[in-house]
Amino acid sequence: MRGSGGGNAQWLLVLPTLGDTPNQSLMDDLAATIRSFHDPRMVASVHYDGCYPFSVNLAGQTRFDGPARTDLAKVFKRVHDTFLARGIPTMFGEYGVLGCDFGPSGGVERGEMLKYFEAFGAAACTRGVATLLWDNGSFFDRTSMKWHDPGPFQQIRWSWTTTSGTASSDMVFVPGDGPVTDRTLTLNPNGAAFRGLGQGGTDVAKGRDYTLSGNRLKLAFHFWSGTTATYYMAKSGTSVTGTTA
Repeated sequence: MRGSGGGNAQWLLVLPTLGDTPNQSLMDDLAATIRSFHDPRMVASVHYDGCYPFSVNLAGQTRFDGPARTDLAKVFKRVHDTFLARGIPTMFGEYGVLGCDFGPSGGVERGEMLKYFEAFGAAACTRGVATLLWDNGSFFDRTSMKWHDPGPFQQIRWSWTTTSGTASSDMVFVPGDGPVTDRTLTLNPNGAAFRGLGQGGTDVAKGRDYTLSGNRLKLAFHFWSGTTATYYMAKSGTSVTGTTA
């Protein structure tokens, strides 16, 4: 290829593992192949769509917590130790979550998906790996050139420079029948400060509608009606804001 003319002598040449899998033995084979060419413009590529049970919302793994975070960290370490530490440029030629083939509100809970995207982006920046987001149209409208849901991309951009404050969940469910009791969320501020809680565009009253004790946020549901309440956590600057819908 390098001697085939045109710009092929200088183009970056991206080589994937077999099936683009970040398996250690497959990455070892690719690293050995790239090093054998003594070509500084060859790039290693793998794909990552998250820990499989989390990525497809299977087997009760609905949270981006211990197993999913551990799997992500292990993959980035393997990529670093196998390629980057040996001077081989590396990229994730595809990353995402498999459940998002059904749309941004598909198989994976939205708030947990945002946590995943932020953790992935932060790890990529720390390790120095280039990334390409996989999207089959669920996130980005290729006709209007606009995001269907700007939230995931905003979270990805934040991941490059900051760590967001989050809650134990972005969703709170209440029964359709019977009494509605208070619900408690655990906040993970990550250096941010809780600024307040709002319903739509209206602030709700601390003490009456919610209480905050340490990182425990208790929501009083006397002001809500309907079968489902959704709670969103977002970070802006150094404050965490809660809103409801």
